[in-house]
Amino acid sequence: MSATALSAAVLVALTVASLSRTVRTRAAAAWLTRTPRRGAGTPVEPFVLLLPAFREQTLVRRTLAHFRDLDYPSELYRVVVITSERERDDRERLRGTLADYAERLWNAGHTGGPVLTGHLAGDAVAELLDRRPHLTREEFLTAVRTAFEQQPTTGALVAEAARGTGASAVHLVEAPRDRLGKAGQLQYALDELDRVLADWPELDRCSYVMINDFDARPVRGALSAAAVAAGAGAPILQQAALAAPMSAAHREVGWFALLDGQLHARWGLRAELAALLLDRRLARLPAGLDVVLRSSVHTVGNGLFLHRRGLVELGGLPEVVDDLALGWRAAAAGLPCEPVDSVVWYDAYHSREQASASRRFICRGHLDAFAELRKTPTATSFSRGLQLLKIHTRLAHWAVGPFARSGALALCALVLPWWTAVAVVVSYALLVVDMTVVHRLWRWGGFLTGVPRSKRLAAIVLGPVALLWFGAGARAHLLARALGRAAAPKKTER
Repeated sequence: MSATALSAAVLVALTVASLSRTVRTRAAAAWLTRTPRRGAGTPVEPFVLLLPAFREQTLVRRTLAHFRDLDYPSELYRVVVITSERERDDRERLRGTLADYAERLWNAGHTGGPVLTGHLAGDAVAELLDRRPHLTREEFLTAVRTAFEQQPTTGALVAEAARGTGASAVHLVEAPRDRLGKAGQLQYALDELDRVLADWPELDRCSYVMINDFDARPVRGALSAAAVAAGAGAPILQQAALAAPMSAAHREVGWFALLDGQLHARWGLRAELAALLLDRRLARLPAGLDVVLRSSVHTVGNGLFLHRRGLVELGGLPEVVDDLALGWRAAAAGLPCEPVDSVVWYDAYHSREQASASRRFICRGHLDAFAELRKTPTATSFSRGLQLLKIHTRLAHWAVGPFARSGALALCALVLPWWTAVAVVVSYALLVVDMTVVHRLWRWGGFLTGVPRSKRLAAIVLGPVALLWFGAGARAHLLARALGRAAAPKKTER
């Protein structure tokens, strides 16, 4: 084959791939925003909502108010917030570095470096930085120490909020310090569920627990939609989890949140929800064939419903990363993951440091999830090997895909400059179309209030630029792992 023919084939393949991604994005958004099909009569499915929390002081009031206001009979669901003894341990460790942190805040904006390090919640940091111009250096350092000492733990704030409403719908559980990470907190809550909710008459009938990150916001009708999906009896029910620029009171929606958030929401539509909808069709194929063909979309830790007894089929709750490992286990065993026609929103990251930390964690989760596949009783060695291939293919596409496509276009430009220009324009235009789809969903969810129209339009046009940093955290973790220097990813501070 000549160089010209090969270049033309590469360009056609890249253009078709871009078109395929846009079709999946639009199809997923159309499914999500259609008139939902609800079952007849009053919902009768009880749910337990598990909210693991670690240094989430900024979000406590907003989160609890949101989950208490879901459009579902209050007697049919309970909210369980799981904190950790490690938060109190970390507080003592951080107290030892408070002087250095206060100096960092005093010099913030001059010397660089992150200001959200776990010492103080984001709103407290913003308030201190607002006061800084009016204080002397010693007064500012004293204010930082005072703010640290007066900052309650997440558990104390949750207990206070629950007492303030007099509601029994919110329960607090503190996991021991040896229950590590989100997965450890969740497993502890599942182990203690009968004790914590002993006075709830619906517990025996409760088949599903819902897992959400503490910054996640399911729509008000999420539980009604889940009650319909629960009729399928699948071990996993999954809502579409989409990033949105949910600005807190102390900050406006910045450029990073718009650019990175819209690309991450697009990923959730085309690579997660669209794949989940396709997998549901493939489930009609003969046993074994669907395991080969299905996309093996991973589940996400927001809006995830787990069947309490169905967890046994999946080998229990993984110790590493609960959502990713569960999704790969289900794919390897050919077990269904039923989509819920609802959406759960979570806050787009507001800085490159936050986004990179999160994606290092996700990358590690994908890699560690393969080890967890061995705990799936019904998975064969063939299906495990197939999932390993799919895991690494997905990671490679995520981490280096944009650069590989750019490199292919550059090489083709040496032979077919005119065709290359067309392919670049078409691929970029299709990405911009995807951004408009995301912005329509954001408007539907009410997240663009106060963002100037000119800024929204610029974010759509410049959206593909976010591909330059989108996989940065994953690339860093893959490189560190290859060099034997990978460290356990840390919590993404808010």
